[in-house]
Amino acid sequence: MKPGIAANLFWIVLLSLPAWSAERVALVMGNGAYAETALRNPRNDASDVAARLELLGFAVTRAIDLDSAAMQRQVGDFHARLQPGSIAVFYYSGHGVEIGGRNYLLPVDNAGLRSAGDVAGRSLDLRRVVEGMQVSGSLLNLVILDACRDNPLPSALRSGSRGLAAMDAQRGTLIAYATRAGATAADGDGRNSPYTRALLKMLAIPDLEITQLFNRIGMEVSTQTRGAQVPWFSSSPVPSIALAASRQSSPAAAAEGTLRITVEPADAQIHLDGRPIGSGAQTVQALAPNSKHRIEARKPGLQSQVVTALIKSRAVTEVHLRLPAHDAPAASVRAEAAAGTLPAGLRDPLKSGGQGPEMVLIRGASYQRGNPRGDSDEQPARTVSLATFAIGKYEVTVAEYRRYAESRGLTTAPDDEQRRRVAHFVANSAIDDLDELRQTSACYAYDEQRGNWWWQVGLSWHTTGYDQAETYPVVCVNKDEAQNYATWLSAQTGRKYRLPSEAELEFVIRAGSTTSLPWGDDPAQACAYANIADQSKLEPYSWGPGSVACTDGAWYVRSVGSYRPNALGLYDTIGNVWEWTEDCYAENYRAAPTDGKPFVQRGCNRGVVRGGGFDSGPDQMRPANRRFVYHENGGRAQSVGFRVVAEM
Repeated sequence: MKPGIAANLFWIVLLSLPAWSAERVALVMGNGAYAETALRNPRNDASDVAARLELLGFAVTRAIDLDSAAMQRQVGDFHARLQPGSIAVFYYSGHGVEIGGRNYLLPVDNAGLRSAGDVAGRSLDLRRVVEGMQVSGSLLNLVILDACRDNPLPSALRSGSRGLAAMDAQRGTLIAYATRAGATAADGDGRNSPYTRALLKMLAIPDLEITQLFNRIGMEVSTQTRGAQVPWFSSSPVPSIALAASRQSSPAAAAEGTLRITVEPADAQIHLDGRPIGSGAQTVQALAPNSKHRIEARKPGLQSQVVTALIKSRAVTEVHLRLPAHDAPAASVRAEAAAGTLPAGLRDPLKSGGQGPEMVLIRGASYQRGNPRGDSDEQPARTVSLATFAIGKYEVTVAEYRRYAESRGLTTAPDDEQRRRVAHFVANSAIDDLDELRQTSACYAYDEQRGNWWWQVGLSWHTTGYDQAETYPVVCVNKDEAQNYATWLSAQTGRKYRLPSEAELEFVIRAGSTTSLPWGDDPAQACAYANIADQSKLEPYSWGPGSVACTDGAWYVRSVGSYRPNALGLYDTIGNVWEWTEDCYAENYRAAPTDGKPFVQRGCNRGVVRGGGFDSGPDQMRPANRRFVYHENGGRAQSVGFRVVAEM
């Protein structure tokens, strides 16, 4: 077996067999809430992969944060569901270790694993998973392992290499690893790990045969991590199957069904299983009986509608969609930049002299928050009613924050002891006193020497790692520091200032738009309005294939107001820097307030940032996109700043 991005391609025998009519069964596991060495992303990874596989016709079992007994039980149930001729997928995100040449997937109750016997007795042996799939007679077995995080077990149980060991794949089986044998994979700083993010992207591309699919995943991850993580896969001869086929048909032509779609209005765009198929009424033939298909109708200015259709054998399945108007049309959005309760120029005077941030008054309005076809944490979409408020016309600048910091004596560089403790955190991802870490000088920043993002000692709001102007947005401030600035501003002005709620910030990002992006539907227009991940370079680095096809003239931040304002007269609501909100991150909007107030929770350790930064690609420019930042690590980043709200 030879590790590499596309291992063993030279001897894989491809069999041309139909795939959509085969039964599709998947077990998707994500373990992150470990008793020792918890991981952030497995829950998101597993949820998103499960959703994607369901769209591809799989009967999916989602299993999140399992203890030892639950892991064994889920695998047994999974094996029992497999039938000869089926397509089987086992996906796992979490801790995986190699001991004595065998791979084990760790349960979340890992606190008592102190010996090799403990691991073998209480963890899930990967060989058991694979062998159970192989004896079922499945047409194709896919084992996908985003499980090569660093070994969390005591040092006595760690072999000389890290990560997982290579396994031989028997006929009809492909085993995909997030990184090469003996190496570790990143958990990632976004919603998904780098590997799962690439997997989700490639699963949406039609007609990618299995080996092409995993070859492209490997290339994507290797490029995005600049070679730091190189996925690979091991395969025996496997059928030539595309999980996302452009034409899903059954070999038994007599049993095929037809889907007939009608829509109001008649010029709405129709998407079938994520792919556009035309406007207005559509008829799709030769669909496999009992297959499920997702139909979506879209038109700018109207709410999209989504239904799932079950295809009847030897019959016509009819679907009708009607697109209602948005709850809050663009005309209801009002911003006032001249009249209002603030003094002329919409700036409050400061008691210490000078003026506070320039504000824009937003009259109370209602709108639909979230995205019914977006990420799971953007749902369910619901109507939110906002009170009148004023919001910063620009992100808070270095000069504005400096005035506050100097008044509080917050410009001192870190001492040697602070540097030592931050270095300890960077090396061990742990620190005894998290409150002390918040007071030290460390910032998650782009490392120009290595070409990646990581914690850098000695960086703070006044030493950011790049040449900084007073008109740049302030960065490397955590949520507490941003809130403290707002509290100081309140004392200086006599008016209540605070961070915006998520609902308020999403409203002003949308600015009354009904398109996918605030300025329209074309990401390539972004560079006129935003500083994002574009074609700019910091030699020898570039933002890579996920960047936008335009040039905004900057690698790091730019002075606030350098790009066009949105429809409300606000600048940089997309790009430049992510912006802190008052909210605690929740997995969805089910418990979110509908009055525009922030979602708060006692003991919250994840804050929400919105709007994207100079490092953001097209998906993160969407108004509904959300991102959380952990408080435990200090929460400072080179691409995160804030703007303020004044209550009226």
